[in-house]
Amino acid sequence: LGLPRQAELSGRVVRALVDGERALRLEVAGYHVELFAFVPLSVTPHNLLFRARHVGEPRRMADAAGRLAALRGEHLAHDRRGR
Repeated sequence: LGLPRQAELSGRVVRALVDGERALRLEVAGYHVELFAFVPLSVTPHNLLFRARHVGEPRRMADAAGRLAALRGEHLAHDRRGR
């Protein structure tokens, strides 16, 4: 991914990617997801509260599946195989 070498910056990017994948996985499973800052960043960088409500909307689930595949780079691996 070309992440920066500085640990503080790369750590932030990794945390954002992990949180993004968690939210997308919930959306793929049919949940509407909202994220809230639970405590200030000055207390902890792990401050997101995930609130999810099952709605089961197939269109939203399919869209989230496509975004999750893109986040994971699955579309890149697919393109490299020439398919």
